[in-house]
Amino acid sequence: MLILEEFKIPRKLINLIGMTLRNTTGRVKVQNIMTEEFAINIGLRQRDALSTQLFNVVLEKVMRHIKINRGGSIYTRTLQILVYTDDVNLIGRNNGRLNDAVVQMEEGANEVGLRINE
Repeated sequence: MLILEEFKIPRKLINLIGMTLRNTTGRVKVQNIMTEEFAINIGLRQRDALSTQLFNVVLEKVMRHIKINRGGSIYTRTLQILVYTDDVNLIGRNNGRLNDAVVQMEEGANEVGLRINE
């Protein structure tokens, strides 16, 4: 939850988020048969609105790790970053700048425990 603190999210809200993630269980429906309950010890619940928001916060931290000139316009920047849901597209004017951005993004992702698929 250190990432949430970095974004100056109030401690009370962080504690509430932690409470919603502790002691959670799930069940799976397979061919109209519901399985027994099982504990969810790591990760987030699928289709939970909170999981989307938390992923966006983590992804924002990763994207801030990339050194990018935020001034100018789309025509003058050497690197463009497009992010939607869990897809990240890097568009560079040259291979060197693009490779640097990929390395920086991988470093940022490793810091927060994410893996990058090509």
